[in-house]
Amino acid sequence: QNGLAEQWPAVKKAYAEANQLLGDIVKVTPSSKTCGDLAQFMVTNNLSADDVREQAASLNFPLSVVEYFQGALGIPAGGIPEPLRSQILAGAGKTDETFVGRPGAELAPV
Repeated sequence: QNGLAEQWPAVKKAYAEANQLLGDIVKVTPSSKTCGDLAQFMVTNNLSADDVREQAASLNFPLSVVEYFQGALGIPAGGIPEPLRSQILAGAGKTDETFVGRPGAELAPV
């Protein structure tokens, strides 16, 4: 997919790096997809974890990555890594569109 089959070893390495950038998160369907999207983005754009940290405010990240840093998947233990979070959200123009706490916590009881 995305023409990366020939670069599978690089994708696996980038997945490990992406996981660390995201804060070593628990992998369930939405978070594992986010980690994979970030890894593929890194390989496609020839970015290391250091490159991502250095250029975060100017990169056009996949929507799943932006939403993760907004807190749309919840807040992982230890929080969302800063200053990466602030840089990604600033670059995406989403600094005032963030979630706090557990998703759904503000819903009315059923």
